[in-house]
Amino acid sequence: SLSSSSNGNATTNRDVVMDMPHPNRLRGRCRKGMYNVCTFRALFHLHLANLDLSVAAAASKRPKNNNNSNDDDDDKMTMAYWTRQLIPAHYQHLIQPQAIPQHSKIFLYEVTQLKPNENENDNDHYQFLQDLQSFLQLEPLSSSSSMHSSPNSHDRNDPPASSSSFQNKNPHQSPMVWFRPGLTHTNDELRRQIEARKIDICAAEYRPIHDELMDIARNASQWMRQWIRRYSSGGVVVTSGKLDAILSHGWSEDPCVERRRNRRRSQRAE
Repeated sequence: SLSSSSNGNATTNRDVVMDMPHPNRLRGRCRKGMYNVCTFRALFHLHLANLDLSVAAAASKRPKNNNNSNDDDDDKMTMAYWTRQLIPAHYQHLIQPQAIPQHSKIFLYEVTQLKPNENENDNDHYQFLQDLQSFLQLEPLSSSSSMHSSPNSHDRNDPPASSSSFQNKNPHQSPMVWFRPGLTHTNDELRRQIEARKIDICAAEYRPIHDELMDIARNASQWMRQWIRRYSSGGVVVTSGKLDAILSHGWSEDPCVERRRNRRRSQRAE
């Protein structure tokens, strides 16, 4: 529904600046008044730990080593070890794995993989689109319903030379849209209120929640990399080496370190 704002602009009933708690109070489980914003929701490895892939992976499991009949036990013990080490003890009771049916698979990706890098030949994104198309068993778009060329008219290993040719060579790019987080507000006053409430997570005031989020990110990165290695031969599908690079660098490295370094360089230059 639509309502009229004080300046006459129409705004949806979602266009409300919520009275959020101080960011440092958003640590732990979500509680009333947090509007489902809390650090608990960043525990991606906890939620993935509730997916039991042992049955789904069995069909494509590597042959057992006759000299070591405990391969399966070793696998389970290894993931159990990483789970004990990297998921907080007070959340361990929430791990109640549900078996994934045999031959079922999970396509795992990080949201930034949906956005191509237009400044260079993004081979990884091109491969990502091809792998996702194959996983979803998408039918090629017909020439009558698309202005793009057929996906069979090029070699999948032949990356585009530019963003325009990339668009032409990938008819399945059009249904895949990367959305920047957050709503686009048309109310000028509301936009000013939102801008005023944005925080710099690298500021000393927010060190408690910054440190907790970085701990979660590093632990989740390490756990998921082990999980992917364990089940990449059956159960988990990833594309190229991009996801591992994102987890090992993008999730494990504190962006505030680089920001502070750049700030010091700018100050010296002045």
